[in-house]
This record gives sequence, C-alpha cells and structure tokens, in this order.
Amino acid sequence: MRILTLLLALALGLVPASARADGGAEIGECLSSGNVWLLVTTETGEALANQCVGTPGNGEEALATGGMEIQFGKGRLVCTLSGHPAQCPRTFTGAYWAYYHGGPGAEYVYSDVGASQFQPKPGSIEAWCYTTAEKDCAPPHLRISQGGVEVAAPSGAETVD
Repeated sequence: MRILTLLLALALGLVPASARADGGAEIGECLSSGNVWLLVTTETGEALANQCVGTPGNGEEALATGGMEIQFGKGRLVCTLSGHPAQCPRTFTGAYWAYYHGGPGAEYVYSDVGASQFQPKPGSIEAWCYTTAEKDCAPPHLRISQGGVEVAAPSGAETVD
C-alpha cells in the first residue's frame, strides 16, 4: 500500500523526482557515493529530470538513464529533450539546449564538447537548460547536504530544492 501511495504521489507531482520507493539516494548521497546527478530544466524552470543516474559513460547515457527522450539535429546536437521543444527547429532561432557540468559548491562550466563526447566525473552534476533568443539560461544550484552538512553554493548563488 505504501508503494502504491508513493507512485500516486509521484504521478501527481507531489513528491520530487529524486524520492523513490526503493530509498534512492538524495543528491548529496548520490554524489558522495561517486554517482552522477542529472538536472534538466526548461526556460521556465520546469524540471524535466532531477535525479541520480549512476555512473554513465557519457552525457548522452546520463540523459537516457534519466528517462530523457533525445532528438538530434545537425552534427548530433541535442535539439529536443522529452518533447521540449516539440520538434527540432528547421533553422536556428537562438534557442537550444545548453549543456553544463558542475559539482557540490562549484560553479557550472559550459560544456565545450557534445554530450556523446563528455565523460561525467564521479560525484558530478550534468545540467541542461533550455535557452531562447529572449532569455539565456543558467542551471539552478541545487541544495546539497553531505554528511548532514549543507554544502555552500558558489558565492552569490541561490540554491533550490
């Protein structure tokens, strides 16, 4: 009965994506155990993924493990994630999925290689956010607790749950 209640709460969006019936790791435990955390947000801040994805071999594998449906454009660039936007644009409009790497208490670094070429480090964060011609994105800094202590975010950065 408890699992059924949790599944219903997840379906209704009442429980964060990182809470699982199997006692899955919250972000600090995930990173401390050498796993990778995946965060995917839209231009409105909606989280499409916010979860531990184990030890993926590259950024594409992290997305797939996180349940993201990926469509690729020219040059194998990620152009849609789980139906956002609905389809790959025919021409570049200034909107794209920006790819970042980070870690507890560190600034995010914009990726200089594609997801198929980047190998996430154990204990790191793979972050994607959708940027538009009107609004640049930056992934939010997550509230991370390790060993019962909250990890300080980079100077001036606000954290979100």
